[in-house]
Amino acid sequence: MKKKTLVKVNALIWLFVFVFVLVTPSVKGQSTIEILGKVTNENNEPLYGAIVKSSIGQSQTDQNGNFNCGVKSLNEFLTIQKDGYETRKIEAQLITKDNTIKLSSGNSAYAVTLLNRSKTKNEITGAVSYIKGDEVENIPGTNRMNSLSGRIPGLWVNHINGMIGEEASSLRIRGQNSFGPSRSGPTVLLDGVITDIGQIDPYDIESVTVLKDAASTAMYGLRSSQGVILINTKRGKTGDIQVNVNSQVSMIEPLRLPKFLDAYNYASLYNEAAANDGFDQKYSQDDLDAYQNGSNPYTYPNVNWTDETIKDYSIQTRNNINISGGTEKATYYFSVGYVSNSGLFQVDESANTYNTNSNLSLANIHTNVDVQLNDRLKVNVDLKANQDTRNNPGKYSNNYENDILGTIYGTPPLAHPIKNEDGSLAGTDDYKNNLYGVLNNSGYSIWKKTSMFAKTSLDYDLDFITDGLSLVGMFAFNNYNVHITDRSKTFAVYQIMDTDTNKIGLDTEMDSKNEWGDNRRYYSTELGLRYKKKFGNHTLNTTFLLDRQEESRRSTQLPRVYQGMKGFISYSNNNKYLADFTFAVQGSEQFPKENRYGFFPAVSLGWILSEEGFLKNSEAVSMFKLRGSAGITGNDFDPYNNNNPYFAYLQNYSETGSYPFGINTNGDGGFREESSANNAIIWEKTHKYNAGVDAAFFNNSILITADYFYEKTNNILIDGANPKIFGTDFWYPIGEVENKGVDGVLTFQKTKGKLNFFVSMNATMVKSKILEQAEEYREHDWMVRTGNPIGAKFGYTFDRYFTEDDDISSLPDQSLLGSVQPGDIKYKNLNGDMVIDENDISMIGKSSTPEVFYGISAGMAFAGFDVNVLFQGISEVDNFYKGDLNYEFQNGKGNVNERHLGRWQPGSGQSATYPRLSVGSAQNNRVNSDYWLKDGSFLRLKTLEIGYSIPASLTEKLNISKFRIYTSGYNLFTWDKIDFADPESATNGIGFPVTKYVTAGLNISF
Repeated sequence: MKKKTLVKVNALIWLFVFVFVLVTPSVKGQSTIEILGKVTNENNEPLYGAIVKSSIGQSQTDQNGNFNCGVKSLNEFLTIQKDGYETRKIEAQLITKDNTIKLSSGNSAYAVTLLNRSKTKNEITGAVSYIKGDEVENIPGTNRMNSLSGRIPGLWVNHINGMIGEEASSLRIRGQNSFGPSRSGPTVLLDGVITDIGQIDPYDIESVTVLKDAASTAMYGLRSSQGVILINTKRGKTGDIQVNVNSQVSMIEPLRLPKFLDAYNYASLYNEAAANDGFDQKYSQDDLDAYQNGSNPYTYPNVNWTDETIKDYSIQTRNNINISGGTEKATYYFSVGYVSNSGLFQVDESANTYNTNSNLSLANIHTNVDVQLNDRLKVNVDLKANQDTRNNPGKYSNNYENDILGTIYGTPPLAHPIKNEDGSLAGTDDYKNNLYGVLNNSGYSIWKKTSMFAKTSLDYDLDFITDGLSLVGMFAFNNYNVHITDRSKTFAVYQIMDTDTNKIGLDTEMDSKNEWGDNRRYYSTELGLRYKKKFGNHTLNTTFLLDRQEESRRSTQLPRVYQGMKGFISYSNNNKYLADFTFAVQGSEQFPKENRYGFFPAVSLGWILSEEGFLKNSEAVSMFKLRGSAGITGNDFDPYNNNNPYFAYLQNYSETGSYPFGINTNGDGGFREESSANNAIIWEKTHKYNAGVDAAFFNNSILITADYFYEKTNNILIDGANPKIFGTDFWYPIGEVENKGVDGVLTFQKTKGKLNFFVSMNATMVKSKILEQAEEYREHDWMVRTGNPIGAKFGYTFDRYFTEDDDISSLPDQSLLGSVQPGDIKYKNLNGDMVIDENDISMIGKSSTPEVFYGISAGMAFAGFDVNVLFQGISEVDNFYKGDLNYEFQNGKGNVNERHLGRWQPGSGQSATYPRLSVGSAQNNRVNSDYWLKDGSFLRLKTLEIGYSIPASLTEKLNISKFRIYTSGYNLFTWDKIDFADPESATNGIGFPVTKYVTAGLNISF
């Protein structure tokens, strides 16, 4: 989107705010009753900044905790809210009798959303963690999953790349418990339904809940083993209309772009590498001098392709308006949001009348209505729409940014100038993809995704049958369509030689016909009975549902269907003793009839000791609960992944070549047997056990949640476990994995007068172990993979560099790995047979999935100012850093970077930091070894936000209840052991790096 359009959008936002302020009637103009009160904590200390809401407005407590609020009637209820404290609703006439209102700190009464129900924190018996939406609403970026990083115990979010609009990430809950073709990440639901959630507007999020053990996830049946993440959106609340306006602008900067050497250093190192390989030097001293002094930039170019291709920063704006309110009969919520980004590539805007940058335009609309149609029937309707449009330079590709980064990595600074002296695009036979031409002369493509979501749920009271019984149901439909428009073209480059000009490639017209797309549809249906009843000190809450979910895609594959029954029984005795039983009976068409449905039960127990007589009146213990759970969860495979089994229990045939028949031996087409029918195909089954404690001390000043978990997964599908003589692939469900660890969170929070502050740390420690994987026989123990963590790194062990003083023929023979010479890597001979081969391969490093991940957060609020900070980190993790990111002169043409200046040279001994240089493959040096293994641990300053809220006494005349301005940083600083790449980005370097955001914004409420 052009800058003028951005200005217009922001102007419209502010025009709406101005008009709304003008037309909204003032509270003072109404007939009201004045209510005076005071808000304190449990220690009778005044609470500053608490929000007091009535039917006609709201006010804020001053530094002494006092407030003045108007009501229409003494019979109406006031709502009192403050972060870190329980929300209270109290009748106005009660405040006139005792004007002091006490708020309890903590969040034990906060309703936490679970699968098909909600519970207060005290009632939960499973392993569940959650955050409120306002913790992440101002965090910039478009992929909401990244905003959860470091905030929730048990959840690891790996931010893979920073490409505008994509910002890809991978998620794990409590590490890895499988190595098979099954789903490796958690199931993510939006308002209880699978849908596309990556680009959801952050200001629509009410809460995020992470379900980790069997008790909390078993109801999701075949997709429950990897955990479940629930994104829950805001809904309308009873009261007058409330309008929230949120606006922010961010400056986005790529982190740790590649640092390639200039032309002089490139040519010098190339000569050295060629000499190491026995070749003549390519560049003369005159050439080197010309590259160094830059006297002839056309014949001796020195182009920094990174700077010429990628901008220092781009600008992204986000605007959102949401409106809510309602009566006892109906409540509503409506939200509209828009995000725009100008793109991060260095495009020549004067070159075309159309855009060729990587722009982003993202629009969200979200609305819901909750209606009590009559005394028995309540209906909820949710509608969401999203349009995500991304512009790409040149021909469409799923990884176009990687293609551009790959060209940067593969184009030396002296390959050619950007343009020749006559203005034509420069290039050579070896380097045809002039990056200026890629960005400006290859046309453009547009990727547009339109998503529509609709959900209707009902609750029909059946108390005429028995009190507490109701009929519940839900139907949801989600459709998203991807449309791709390819308007690409090709361009020619010109190589200027002494007496001639060589034209390479063709200048073609823009393609005007190339369009295609994809479509996905999700259907989800639930229908059943709910029974909730209290019998004295006993409370029973049960639900039984029939459910069916279907996913279809525009492909040659059939729709994917899950169906079955699920439910739960919850029991509470005297608010002290808790018991839950959850289950799912679910099947899929991907499994044979005789083995199509699985049973996934789970049981959990809780004991709130703080409700017992010996602790009930304790001044030190505010709450103390023990809980435990055990159950079975499932994990199937994604049939749309071509590497996974698809209807594996059916015999599979495919067309093949021709067979000769008849006198003339004409070829006739035929079929051949593919994978054999496999009636043993089955889902993974994980037995999960969890023991946990929730505690609060000293009036909820100290909060602790801690869990120990143990998981054992079996039925992991293994491909190729059969002998090759079998003649076809066959999946065997014989793999087993053990996964165990601890996670938890410790929080200290305190309010003292106008000062409110907290410090919190969450951490997860987890280890996996492969118990069975049908491993082939290994001659030595160190070669065995079974018994080690999933993803453990195996390779050769670096011993030292070969030097010019070595008699290489007398050392262990490494010729199987490639020829060697001084400066090459020498590996350890583990079995002492004087030959370096597969028998010398051992475990050399940990998995790329960290065994420890954590977050440290702190915040304070004082006299309208607030500061919040989050540090995120991981440890016990190793990554291979190879490929274009590390290697020099890839295929004799690639780039060289700063690391290569530390290469081995005669006389270096063992002080070098890189092997000797080569223009060839240097095969010996590039096998998997701990030389290329790096500790991936890091600590990152993930977010820092500083805000100021203008006192309500200054804004209430304009009917503004909240006016907050803030500035923030995201991915600000990183402390790690890798200086040439971001520790979260792709380890081969071909991927757009993670980005840093610096943001300014405001939040306004009417």
